[in-house]
Amino acid sequence: LGTRAIPPGGWQNKEYTISDGRIKASSIAEVYWASGAKDAVIDCEIDGYTQDGALVLTCETVPEDDLIIDIIEIRNEVVDNAV
Repeated sequence: LGTRAIPPGGWQNKEYTISDGRIKASSIAEVYWASGAKDAVIDCEIDGYTQDGALVLTCETVPEDDLIIDIIEIRNEVVDNAV
């Protein structure tokens, strides 16, 4: 998923949702923040989780400025049930 800005007003109840049908609850998401956003990401304690159809970012404190994401890498792992 490409570059995007997360404005302070985009957070709802300390969550910001990025919707995309390729995301599954079992997906692994790597968020690559722009260098100028990294301090705010740490200070605001931003984390996240996946659910079917979305990556949900959570925070302890809503950032005061836009946060820029350079790219989000989504990996959907293949489960091998072979014994």
